[in-house]
Amino acid sequence: MNMNRIKYFVVLVALVMLSACGGGGGSPGTSTGGTTTGGTSSGGTSAIQLSTSAPTSLNLNSGETSPSYGIVGGFAPYAVTADTPSLLSVSLTGDAFTISATAGISGTGAVVLTDAKGTKVSIAIVVRSATAAALFVDAPANLTIAAGGSGTSTIVGGSKPYTAVSSNTAVVTVGAIGADGKFTITGGGAGSASVTIKDALGTAVTVSVTVPSPAGLFSTAPSTLQILNGTSNFYTVYGGTGPYVVNTNGVIANAVITGSSLVISGRVPGNQTVAVSDAKGAVLLIDVTVKSGLYTDAPASLSVPSGTGATYTIYGGIPFGASPLYNVNSSNPAVASATVTGSTLSISGHSSGVVSLVITDSVSASTVITVTVPAAGALMSTAPSNLNIPIGVTLPPYAISGGSGSYTATSSNPALV
Repeated sequence: MNMNRIKYFVVLVALVMLSACGGGGGSPGTSTGGTTTGGTSSGGTSAIQLSTSAPTSLNLNSGETSPSYGIVGGFAPYAVTADTPSLLSVSLTGDAFTISATAGISGTGAVVLTDAKGTKVSIAIVVRSATAAALFVDAPANLTIAAGGSGTSTIVGGSKPYTAVSSNTAVVTVGAIGADGKFTITGGGAGSASVTIKDALGTAVTVSVTVPSPAGLFSTAPSTLQILNGTSNFYTVYGGTGPYVVNTNGVIANAVITGSSLVISGRVPGNQTVAVSDAKGAVLLIDVTVKSGLYTDAPASLSVPSGTGATYTIYGGIPFGASPLYNVNSSNPAVASATVTGSTLSISGHSSGVVSLVITDSVSASTVITVTVPAAGALMSTAPSNLNIPIGVTLPPYAISGGSGSYTATSSNPALV
């Protein structure tokens, strides 16, 4: 009787223990690609909303693994998915998971937690390079670019992807950013705008861009040009708004423009006007005289201070067979003298007065230059009274003499010259 009671008690205890175990435990999580599933299978209902202890946004360094985050509520089994498997991976064990950033790369992505009923919780993630350099753009902080012109800049450092936005696309436009971080900035209408470059973390660099109004149309050619028939002179056109065109009938002189390069060629003796115009209708006129005889690029009348000199070139005629190719004689060498080396004419002033320099070739063709040497003490300069200077070009120095030192030189428009 006592033995039967003992057996009954043992069987009862075993049944109670088996019932408490519920027939066995849940299965461990499994991982496939960027998706990890796990948790215990569930029937019935859950009154707790799906949530996780992970923050809604997370910053990780390249190669870093997050702490373990727990999952609460919802309906098991759970799945955790990375939308960029090349950048992020996840590991789920039971009701907890970790997020790992791939070493060597940076960027942005997301990890999504999903339960058996399809409820989702998303975590935004930024992966930074563990040794990321500061965001840098090789464009200057203040950039000037011509209307219609463009330049390429490069973005480095920070965290990709980058963005570049213009504050005023009517003034400045920005091209797409390449995989190498290169992008173009293009000038539109005159004005000012800023280009803001940002990385994935919101770090910003700003470039201030100015598109100036086009300069007035001008060229290195003088407004009055003398040229020999059968020869060509070469000049450059600046300012205005390209493209440039040239209008000439080509009978006396022929003019051709390629880009900004202007070539004027003499054909037959005579006078002709060459007109250069830009896309906005601005016109530049060049009065061309084509000569067949002897001439020089020196003005017909010039001033040379005492103790100074000036140099010019002699053209045309029929030169002598050996250097000097031309002769020059002064009506009063004590006032001003001149020499010729090859076809170069050098004039020197000595004392106050006026002289005539007569230049002749091998057949006695001649041209005359009137030279004035001012009285001692008169303020003079070797600079001509009219100059054409290309943008960005510095001319050789000119000499100042006479007057009372010290001298000053003042521009009427410092913004121009």
